[in-house]
Parts: sequence; C-alpha cells; structure tokens
Amino acid sequence: MPEVFDLILRGGEVIDPIARRTFAADVAIRGGRVAAVQERLPGAAAQEIDVGGLITGPGWIDTHTHVFNLFKPSCLDADSIGVEQGVVAVLDAGSFGAANAAAFYEYVVKPAKTLVFGLLHISRHGNMHMPGESEIVGWLNVDDAVKTIDANRGWIKGMKVRASASAVGALGIMPVVLAKKAAAEAGVPLMAHVGNAPPTLDEVCRLFEAGDVITHCFHGKAGGPLDRVGNAPIAAVRAAIDRGVVLDVGHGSGSFSHDVARHWLAQRLPLGHVSTDLHRGNSDGPVYSLALTMSKLLNLAQSVGNESMDLFGIVAAASLAPAKTFGLDDLITRVSPSAPANLTVFQIGERAVRVQDSYRTAWTIDRLIVPRYAIVGGVVHEATRGAHGMQLVPEELG
Repeated sequence: MPEVFDLILRGGEVIDPIARRTFAADVAIRGGRVAAVQERLPGAAAQEIDVGGLITGPGWIDTHTHVFNLFKPSCLDADSIGVEQGVVAVLDAGSFGAANAAAFYEYVVKPAKTLVFGLLHISRHGNMHMPGESEIVGWLNVDDAVKTIDANRGWIKGMKVRASASAVGALGIMPVVLAKKAAAEAGVPLMAHVGNAPPTLDEVCRLFEAGDVITHCFHGKAGGPLDRVGNAPIAAVRAAIDRGVVLDVGHGSGSFSHDVARHWLAQRLPLGHVSTDLHRGNSDGPVYSLALTMSKLLNLAQSVGNESMDLFGIVAAASLAPAKTFGLDDLITRVSPSAPANLTVFQIGERAVRVQDSYRTAWTIDRLIVPRYAIVGGVVHEATRGAHGMQLVPEELG
C-alpha cells in the first residue's frame, strides 16, 4: 500500500549547503517533519506542490529584524518580512527589554505564523531614540536581564546592545560591558550594533568571545572593520574573528557599504550571517527583503571570484550558520528524513536589476534569489512578497 503524506514537493531540487551540492528529489512531509527525500517518490499526499525549477533548502533565518510593531511605530509585522518573504524564522534584535518582554511575547511571538525569537536589549525598554536607550544608567540592569532570559529561554536567544554614540551618549563602552556581563551570566550570545564611536570597534571587539556577534559588519562609516589604507581588517577585528566572534551583515538604512562588502569578500574573509535590519525606515528601500540582501552578496562574491560565498555559502549564512549561533539547530537543519519541516523553497533568476547600498551607491546584479514558499512545521506559506524590491514576479524569471 503506498505511503500517504501530508505534503509532497514534487519535481524540484534540494540544496545541501554543507555537502555543497544540489540534487533532484521530491520532499515528503508528515506530522511536521520531513518523512522522505527521494527522486520520483511514490505515494500520495493531502497536498502536492509542483516545484519544478525550484530549490528546497533549510529554512531561512533573518537574525536582525525589528518586529515589535504594535508597540513601536518603527517596527514591522513579523509575517510581512517572515513567511511572506520566504523567511521561516526572524530574530528581533533588541526592540524590547526586560520591562516589555512579556508584551513582545504576547503580541508578536504567539500570533505569528513565522517563528519569532528575540535578542533582549540590556536597556529595559529596548531600542529607543531621543534619548538613546543606553544613555540612562537606571535603565541598564544586569540582574533584570538575566532573570528575563531565564524565564523565557524558549524564545529569547541572546542579548543585544547598540554600541554607538547615538545610543550610549556619555556612557561610552559601559552599556556594552553590562550587556556582556548579562550575556555571560545567562549563557547566551551577545549581539552588538557597531556604528559611530564612541565606543570604538576596537573596544567592543576586546570584550567579545566565541559565539558573540558583531552586526552591521559592512558599514561604511569611519572606524569600520577595514583600515582605510590597505582595506585589510583592523587588528581588533582580526583577533575577534580568530577567537570565534561572528560577523552579521545587518544591512539596514545606514550600515551596508558596497565597497566595504566587496573588499571584504575579495579577501575571502569570514562572514557569519546574512541579515537585513529590516524596519519601516528601509523596508521600501534600500533593503526590501532578506532575499535581496542575499542576492546582493551573491553577486558581489561572484564579481570578486569568492567561491566560498557562492549559492551554497549564502544559503548557509542565511540558515544553518545562524541556527548554530543562536541555538536553533534543532529547528533549522539540512533537508533530510526526520528533520523538522522548516524549509524555504526558492528559485534562481537571471535578470538584471539595479540595487543600492545604504549610502545610495547603485550597481547592477543579474542573479536573483527569489523565494516561493516558506514551510513552517510542515505548513506551507506562499511567499507573496517574494520578489519585493526586485520589480519582478516569479513567473517572469528565467
């Protein structure tokens, strides 16, 4: 008697970023897990999708987003940049703190179709402007942060701090020191936004240990990761990488430089995570989506002959690598029998598109990663915003 599944993805390819290969296979799902991966799979399913010309891979994770939308006008709806863009999981990078973590869980984590996780800000109210959230000492409490993480380990996966003058004011490196103390006490990674000094990137790097994350790693401001003479990593960044500190893109509206990214990729330097820093200020440009950020980096790497950041490397940096960093590797894995059915189905399109970095430098890319479906716990969500920012619909792609 033929097997019966909940869902079969028929006629496509599967990508394995670790083995660095794609192969023809149908993917069957039952009970929220991958039941079979096999070419011309026999059997039937309650739902079958023709994925001819498409690629199924580990579910994408956007490690830097802002989705506390019901409380903060600058934030976005999680599903609008999650499953609707082919992204299985998002991490909110510090939009909430100890004082409003319960509200974030109730109004963002629970109702979302996307898997939503968070990085707790050391400042009790999360990211703020005017004043910067970390320039008020009374808002920085290590004990409260650790207790909040302990009470919410199912969805809080790390700490966050903005290490830039606009956030810390006259306190300089102090908020980063306190955030690192809380992260160490709680046993979770710390992600630091780096931008305009003080504090300097050198100061931040010296505090960081293996598994900690520096986001906005390709910003084009003074004091960035590359020196301005030989375009080589500054000593503090090189030492941090050697210790196992992870670099996260965090594109954003002011933190991604075409030139910095190109120089970095040309030297085959490590890159940990591809992420967006999506919020209302950049969702209609220049960022748009995780898929477009992935496409920018794929094309930049190709232009400088960086084979490690080909399609396999880019997919890994948007799925398996961040899953390992933030302890989500029980949810996001390679596509194989018994694995959780948290998958992204996408296609590669060949068409010229003009894109911009955060400083409005424009260039043309001609290889596009376009999501078609996000599958979360075996449930299919069509990526209705899959070509957002590309002025394309999937049917137009060749």
